[in-house]
Amino acid sequence: MRFSLLNRAANDLDARLDRRLLRHRRFTRGFARYGWVTFVALALVITLVASFTKVGRSQQILYVSEGGDVVMLDPDSGASSVIYEAGDGAYATGLTRTGGSRNLAFTVLKESGGTLRGDIYTVDMNREARARITNAAPGEVFASPDFSFGTGGVSATHYSRTAPPNTFTVQSIGYGGIFLEPNLPGRPALLGPVWISENALFSWSAGESGRMVLKAYNFAERRQATVYETRNEVGYPAYHRDSNALVFAERPRGAPLAESRLRLLVGTDFLPISGIEEGTGVYDPSPPTPALDGEMAVIWTDGEEWGIGLLDPETREFRRTDVRVPAGSRNPQISRNGDYVATTGPDGTRLLIQELATGREVARVEGLQRLGTTMNKMKEHGLRVPPEAEWFTQANFGWRALRDGQVEP
Repeated sequence: MRFSLLNRAANDLDARLDRRLLRHRRFTRGFARYGWVTFVALALVITLVASFTKVGRSQQILYVSEGGDVVMLDPDSGASSVIYEAGDGAYATGLTRTGGSRNLAFTVLKESGGTLRGDIYTVDMNREARARITNAAPGEVFASPDFSFGTGGVSATHYSRTAPPNTFTVQSIGYGGIFLEPNLPGRPALLGPVWISENALFSWSAGESGRMVLKAYNFAERRQATVYETRNEVGYPAYHRDSNALVFAERPRGAPLAESRLRLLVGTDFLPISGIEEGTGVYDPSPPTPALDGEMAVIWTDGEEWGIGLLDPETREFRRTDVRVPAGSRNPQISRNGDYVATTGPDGTRLLIQELATGREVARVEGLQRLGTTMNKMKEHGLRVPPEAEWFTQANFGWRALRDGQVEP
């Protein structure tokens, strides 16, 4: 019954429309002949409005200032705002490179009564929500945070007075965390952790013999395996999930950056990288860039020139871009949309933002927190900081991409 009533109503509407068109034959003939022009014109208007209307996501770069504030900057407009303000003996350091388009994490150091403590704070930029996810005791610091895939967990390097550095993981924020190794004196230091799945990560182990051992940990299954050993200096690794490729730079201890060699590890096998000329140093691989199909930014140098290169972890191909950077530049990171690349100076206090396609300078920021600030503070307060820990000092900046209109100028 209901279907027949609906069908009758549709037929009545169709009949009324036919009668109206028959009464206005001139309009009907004109619309049939030229109606497509109306639709084309309407489409052009919509396209023009869309092209002049700023929609989508803007790119923001966040950095830690010399005074310990976390600042968010729009490189296009120059507008900035403070996300975390230092005060009462507390200041930020160690901003994470990972976290997707909206999440960030950093360490807040607090000096009080002659002691130092450092906790990890996370921020959801969309919800404007901030949370402390660790509870450090005096003489204890959680540093260098890193988000897992899907941002469901966070890792950090734990420093204390009584034990060597250890890797600490919080798998679900609000539910405590675990150490990868027993937090006891006498064991090797664990440094530079990087996630490879929701329940597994790589971490470097620094022993007293001078060897650096790369280990894979699966803490869900409580398994670990040694993957690689070296006596060279190594840097922060970057991991590409789709190709299962771990990328890091390696050079003889004390050697200049020009002697850095890029290593690409899949499983337990090192695979060759094409496109790197003989005698070219390549170092500081960035996290994969989604907008560039997972390519990683690196810095290359032949000892005279310095520039930005791109590494495709899947094809294992390296190529130079047209971007040139000052000598000794470090820590390249590409914006979420792939338009910009940012680097720091050797000491981390200068931030240079350039167009990736042309190398044009977009913005220059001075007065970032100096690299090694956290390490020096921990040493001053008697925490155990091995020399190798300085190889894994994080740059104090990272890219995010928030919805337009979400960030007030």
